[in-house]
Amino acid sequence: MFPVTASLFLLFFRTSRVVDRPTSVCLHATHPVSDSLVTSTTTTTAPTNGNRSRPSPNAPDTIARTIARLGRQGKTDAALDLWASVDRAHATIRQLNAAVDACARARPARVTHALGLVETARTLAGPVPNVYTFGALMSVLARAGKAEQAVAWLDTMQDKYGVTPNQVVYHAAISACSKADPPRVDMAMDLLERATRTEGLTLTVVGYNAAVSAAARAGDADVAIRLLQRMETEPALPKPDAVTYGTVLSACAKTFRWNELLHYAARMQERGFGLDTLAATSMLHACQELGLAAQALHVLELCKLDVTYQRRTAGWLVAGRKQPLHGPDAVVYRLVITACARGGAWQDALRVLREYIEVQPERATSEDDVAVYTAAMGALAHAGEWKQAFFLLEQMRKRAIVPNESTFVALLAACATAMILRS
Repeated sequence: MFPVTASLFLLFFRTSRVVDRPTSVCLHATHPVSDSLVTSTTTTTAPTNGNRSRPSPNAPDTIARTIARLGRQGKTDAALDLWASVDRAHATIRQLNAAVDACARARPARVTHALGLVETARTLAGPVPNVYTFGALMSVLARAGKAEQAVAWLDTMQDKYGVTPNQVVYHAAISACSKADPPRVDMAMDLLERATRTEGLTLTVVGYNAAVSAAARAGDADVAIRLLQRMETEPALPKPDAVTYGTVLSACAKTFRWNELLHYAARMQERGFGLDTLAATSMLHACQELGLAAQALHVLELCKLDVTYQRRTAGWLVAGRKQPLHGPDAVVYRLVITACARGGAWQDALRVLREYIEVQPERATSEDDVAVYTAAMGALAHAGEWKQAFFLLEQMRKRAIVPNESTFVALLAACATAMILRS
């Protein structure tokens, strides 16, 4: 009898523990444009049969997650239709925020619809917009480049809704200035000052990169460089990352400040940031313009490295967002060959051309082939190597690469230079 009694006792004890101890399940929703988590906690009791109960598809949190998922998948109309079907008297702030975010993820961003969602929430019964709502709204305005509207809504959210903007809202507002056409550098710098000095917020590198991006897009290298220097030297500011440096390189390239470009590229590498496609291409443009053959060849070798990095910022916010290196492409080879041509290293130019032929980069088109061969022909033109130039022309014919006008101009230049050198 004792074994049976003991077994029944243990069974009763285990069953009691299952019934008497509720299991708490925390449902977290991460707002896609915020740096914080919007968290709601729902407590459910685990059933005695050991199976977890599934939430109802009509549960508010389930609807919010579905709207967010549809938005991430680019199914904007479906997301907004689901939001429209929700009874406003029972709608939740998470559902509203997910609907506004779906407008931000649309291509193009649904500005009018997003503004309507927020304004309707204020006038009709329903959830009251919070700081995450305005973070999503600012993302809509940022992606659409609506700088003036973004700045106006910074005031509106405080005056009419009583919501104080956080750093995420300011990040997106500054990004709107960068995306504007033309970029509003003045407004971006004013917002940076307002957020840090007036509001006392500590912006992350995302906000500062957005301001640097505005300067780069506007071709104002002075502002971009000054902001980078402040980030490097002022302890209260976030340290520059690879995106910051890449954006400054882009600003220098736009304004043909080749020596400064190479200076900041060197600083970028000294701080342990690997090159991405944008930085490498910017450096090669500088090498091409300055005729720095040896440095161009060095960058070519760097492009062959398998560079990986961890994204720490919202890459879509900035002009200099990192593009992973996937090996040198046709543009890289053409720039390296041109740098060799202008640096008097025609043998290196031909060696790089042979490498291009052997590697045949992915996505290289017939137009790319013509451009690379023509660049090599230009190197021979500088050196007066007319025999090599005709050899390249014959090679193009065998590979069914049709030369263009620039190719023949370079061929004639090779012959002319040869005659000048002989005389």
